[in-house]
Amino acid sequence: MSGVARFAVRLANGLAARGRRAGLLLHAATAAIPPLRLPLDDRVEVFDCGDLPPIEDADPELFVERYALASDRLAAGGPVAVVLGQHAGPFAVAAELIGSRSRDFRTVGVAHSDNGYDTRVLAHYEPLLHALVAVSGSLRSSIASLAPRRAESIELIPYGVEVPATSHSREPTGGRPLRLLYAGRLDHYQKRVLALPGLSRELDRRGIAHRLTIVGDGPARDDLARECEGTASISFAPAATPAQVASLLDANDAFVLPSRFEGLSIAMLEALAHGCVPVVAPSRSGTAEAVLPGVTGEIASATPDCDERTTGLALADAVDALRRRDLGEMAERCRRHAQQHFSIETHTDRWCALLDRVAREPPRTWPIGRPARFDAASASGSGSVPADAAERFLRVAESLGGAAIALHGAGAHTRALEGSIGRINLVCIADDDRQRHGETLLGVPVVDPNHVGSTGVQHVVVSTHLHEPAVWRRRAIYERQGLTVHRLYADTDAR
Repeated sequence: MSGVARFAVRLANGLAARGRRAGLLLHAATAAIPPLRLPLDDRVEVFDCGDLPPIEDADPELFVERYALASDRLAAGGPVAVVLGQHAGPFAVAAELIGSRSRDFRTVGVAHSDNGYDTRVLAHYEPLLHALVAVSGSLRSSIASLAPRRAESIELIPYGVEVPATSHSREPTGGRPLRLLYAGRLDHYQKRVLALPGLSRELDRRGIAHRLTIVGDGPARDDLARECEGTASISFAPAATPAQVASLLDANDAFVLPSRFEGLSIAMLEALAHGCVPVVAPSRSGTAEAVLPGVTGEIASATPDCDERTTGLALADAVDALRRRDLGEMAERCRRHAQQHFSIETHTDRWCALLDRVAREPPRTWPIGRPARFDAASASGSGSVPADAAERFLRVAESLGGAAIALHGAGAHTRALEGSIGRINLVCIADDDRQRHGETLLGVPVVDPNHVGSTGVQHVVVSTHLHEPAVWRRRAIYERQGLTVHRLYADTDAR
């Protein structure tokens, strides 16, 4: 279950427990947004949009009536605060409702992660927002540079997690393997999970006895399983419920997180709360605010641009340093740190104060003539698709002289190229998301990147703007199949 979904459920439960009217709008589950698995307070109203398409692929107009119903049900004679974040779709629906239905909304945008997509969404919808919230101090600084006129009013509200009254006792590591855990989405771009087998092999090489348990699912699962073959110290488990993850955190010594970026990882905070010492790769936003090296965890010397092998070696260094410390004492320090800074009680208090403040503010309007949709086609492009995307694509494709090509990426960028596809010999679209394999997009099949070579293509064009650097770093997956990889935005900062 994604961290943002856990944030939403915990906040709704916390507000309901304080006597606030609270609701959750649930959208169709996708590979990126799995079903909810946390218990809901009976007082939280649920508005189910699961019968509609996933919101990231659909016209916001499809959701307007559902959002209007939720607003009317919760209003009770006063304004409704809509908490928006992570994806542009709900922002667009709120803009449509304010512009065409005159709903008395107070809108709050949450910056969950310091990546190009999230920050551009907030910049696009800034006129709509009564408040901007960042989940970490460093992320607040990033958003302030993006929206300078709002810099002084950006709220800092870290995530909150349930903190046990005591940390689970852990016996000394002498004479037994060190128990390591990764629990989360198995993904290449953000989570960088292919660093995990390298970590385990390096610990084996150093003679450090350990057991690494990998829990979760996602588009990188098959690649990860192949990389782990022959590594006896690694075991796999399927995606677990939050209650099961809590038990795993109590049973393990350290929580390993190789991510390239996080906002303020909820998985890391949950580990902290359970005394499962975080061993993490540094991210631009949030890591250093929760993990104090040698005190409440270890931070590996692996930057977001490091490849998986380098990251695995850096994590091994951090684990090696950790095993020399008193893990029982460290576990209790982690729990106390979580209680002091990241408890669900403090989190809910801060949100209640913020919502009371925005309720007193007048409604906002959406600028006339500004597209409500973040990915709407326009002369200036959109947040995720530059205006010259089709021109760049055709220039690369036509330079290949009619050769068969594949596109990497089944997202908004590829859909924006639809009008250009008829002019080139497109055979298939490759995507890391296993849930999409076997689908058809733009008239061609969506396939596993590992199988593109068997389709008869000679070239792969990377079709993404925001994630191009990460895909480019992994181009060896195609080059091993004898394919040539081309990028569109080498001359721009696609991050």
